[in-house]
Amino acid sequence: MLASSGLVRLAPRAGADGFAPAPFTAELGPGGVSVRLPDGSVAWSWRLLAVEAGGDRVPGVEPGAVQPVEGAAGVVDYRRGAVVERYVARESSVEQQFVIPEPLRPAGEDLVITGRVESAGGFREAAGGWQWGEGRRAVRLGDVSVFDARGRELPADLEVSAAETRLRVGADGLAAAVYPVTVDPEIGVNDFRISDMGPEGSPLYSTAWVQVAYNSIRDEYLVVWDGNDVMADGDEIYGQRLDGSGKELGENDFRISDMGPPSDARLQADVPAVAYNSVDDEYLVVWEGDDEVDGELEVYGQRDPLRRLARRRGALRPALRLPRAAVRHGRLRRPRGRGGGGGGLRGGGGGR
Repeated sequence: MLASSGLVRLAPRAGADGFAPAPFTAELGPGGVSVRLPDGSVAWSWRLLAVEAGGDRVPGVEPGAVQPVEGAAGVVDYRRGAVVERYVARESSVEQQFVIPEPLRPAGEDLVITGRVESAGGFREAAGGWQWGEGRRAVRLGDVSVFDARGRELPADLEVSAAETRLRVGADGLAAAVYPVTVDPEIGVNDFRISDMGPEGSPLYSTAWVQVAYNSIRDEYLVVWDGNDVMADGDEIYGQRLDGSGKELGENDFRISDMGPPSDARLQADVPAVAYNSVDDEYLVVWEGDDEVDGELEVYGQRDPLRRLARRRGALRPALRLPRAAVRHGRLRRPRGRGGGGGGLRGGGGGR
């Protein structure tokens, strides 16, 4: 959407599972692109400085102020003549692209695209890219890939410092390419962690089978998973509320299930599912588990675990054992290999 200030705002889109996209907005104006966080602050800005070949400016390319133009849904272009600077909304990120419709002059030289970065966040290399800032205020620039119209990848490298990016595409690759050629780095905020099972760094405590429900009345999410937070108790079902921007709400990693007596790891809860009822403004969490040592798995559930959490504060309420007739269309069975599931998100800490 083009605002009265001349800015175009572009946000990452939600995934196919409906989970919240990364909490930031890219604002694109004549002076470049900025990453704006939910609190309104600008965490990172970038603008084009030069497009060069052989040390000289490429003819027909305007590196200065250009008004961005909206194209297809989720696509914004800076039409700079012989090069199109493009931004595309993806899940959890915004891709920065440079589209080159036809060979540039002078031919036979490396293409170099240089940009200026402004950010108050500390700069460092990160896995697969570079990062400014830390935690939820971190902005990440991914490494670059370049490909031609046949999908063939062209040799390229990206040099990044705190204040500048310098992208180089090799002359030999450009000479052999079928045009258009697309240069494709990625911009996004840092992923945020939701769960923290057990002591930090111990692989004995982990999560699996993550599911999420959205509360349309309060604009928040309930994320649930099976995990091991107390070794002697085995796996139980835990939950965490998040607001619309991904910020944690309420108690951290609260426990929902209570299979068997304490310290009996033979009795566990697995493969949760969660649904939200907007009529009564409540959640239902169900899972597969064994509450007594008989080798038979049953389906258990908790209606509105958040209100019960507020009332009990220290005393787990027994789960409701659901009759088979109530779940005959949705029996939860243990998946092969654990840690996966239809549409479920992977949780922090990895699978087992």
